[in-house]
Formats: sequence, structure tokens, C-alpha cells
Amino acid sequence: MANLRGGMRRVLSLLLFLCANSAFAQDDQVGQVYGSERFVLAIRAYRAGEHESARATLTALLNDPRVADRDLRIAARVYLGEILLADGSRQAAWDAFRAILVDEPDHHLDPYEHPPDVVDFFETVRAATIAMGPDAPPPDPPEIKPLPAGAYLGFGLHQLRQGRILAGSLLAASEAGLLAGTFATGIPLYLDHETYDPDEAQDFKRARALNWSLGGAFALVWALGVSEASLQWKADQRKKIEAWEQVHATSELSLTPTGARWEVRF
Repeated sequence: MANLRGGMRRVLSLLLFLCANSAFAQDDQVGQVYGSERFVLAIRAYRAGEHESARATLTALLNDPRVADRDLRIAARVYLGEILLADGSRQAAWDAFRAILVDEPDHHLDPYEHPPDVVDFFETVRAATIAMGPDAPPPDPPEIKPLPAGAYLGFGLHQLRQGRILAGSLLAASEAGLLAGTFATGIPLYLDHETYDPDEAQDFKRARALNWSLGGAFALVWALGVSEASLQWKADQRKKIEAWEQVHATSELSLTPTGARWEVRF
């Protein structure tokens, strides 16, 4: 009798074990089918130009614990990053791609499946991830510096120091020529001022007009050179800030497609 009861216990234990495994397997299959269907719907919405719907679907997929397929989750992150990049959210797209590369450093995008700008952006993220490392602490943001005082000296000196040879050479030649012409026409006017002859009044006026024109042209070219240096300097400062923001963006993306809050944590 005792042997019979022990045998029944073993049979029941075996049945419970088989039922549990079957339930887990069925749950995995349901999650995989659900994830695949949602992924297809998201891609269709993206191709149809419905970016908001595609983003919400991919976000829900990535937040669903039932979707455990690694390849499917990577593909969802890739397309989420592509959609974010297309919508101008470069910082969030950077985070999505970086999360993939932290887990899969050798992952590459198919250039026949994704646009060239997306592939290039992904490779840029790869280079930054390799250089910084996945756990490297972000450095301080770059300091915004004012335009160097040397830029106000003119003669293309600032442009030449930046390596812009053509712009610097044109400014240097123009300003040097105009300044030389201003002095060349102005010195005789100053010397002849003591011996002013009324009969030569017209010649004096023409010479003075030429001198003033050359001086005004010099001042104009000088001002243009300083303005160009200032604009270029500000553009360089903005690029540094944008590059820092892209590399050191937060790894949290928040979407609010229909009033609900979806969060993807990479």
C-alpha cells in the first residue's frame, strides 16, 4: 500500500512538472507570436508614414516581458531608432542604437534594408561607444567661449588660424590692398592741404572722394571678416554642444502617443 501511494505521488509530481513546462512553453510561444505580429504592424505603419503609431507599437513591444526573443527585440530597437532619427529626435535615436551596441558590439545594419543616413548614424554611434566604453562616465559639457580677440584684428588672421586658407587669404589681400590705397591717396591730400589751390578744387574733391571710398571699402571688408569669423565660431560652438548631447544623452525614452505614458529603458 505504501509503495502504491509512493508511486502515485511520483506520477502526480511528473504530471505537474509536465504541465508546468507546457504552460511555460505555451507562454513563450504566445509572446513570440504576439511580438512578431506587433513588429509587423509597426513596420507597416512606419512604411505608411504613421510614425507615431509605429513608435507606440514598438515601445509597447519592448516593454512587454512576454517578448523574450533577442533578435526580435534588437530589430524593434533598430527600427525605433530609425523612426526617431527620421523624426529629428537624434538624441533618443542615439540612445536606442547605443543600447544595441552595448549588448551586441558586432551588430551591423543591412544597407539594403535601412537608409544610408541611418546606417552612417549607427556607425557613428558604434565609434563613440567603442571610444568611450559602455560604462564610461560622461565628461563635463564643453565650455562656451567668446570670440577670440584676434578675430577683431582683421586681415583674415582668425580664418588662417582655423585652417581656412582661401577665406583668410582673400580677406588678407583685400584689406591690405584697400588699406594701402587709403594711405596712398590720403597722404597727398594731407600734404597738399597747406598749399590748397582753388583752380585744382575739382581734382582735390575727386581725390578726396576716392580716398574716402577706399577707406569705407576697407572698413566694410574688415566688418565682413569679423562677422564671418563670429558666425563660424558660434557654429563650431553649437556643433560641440550637439555632439556632447548626442554622446551623453540619457538612456530613457518617453513617448506619449495616446495620452498613456510609454517608457523604454535600455
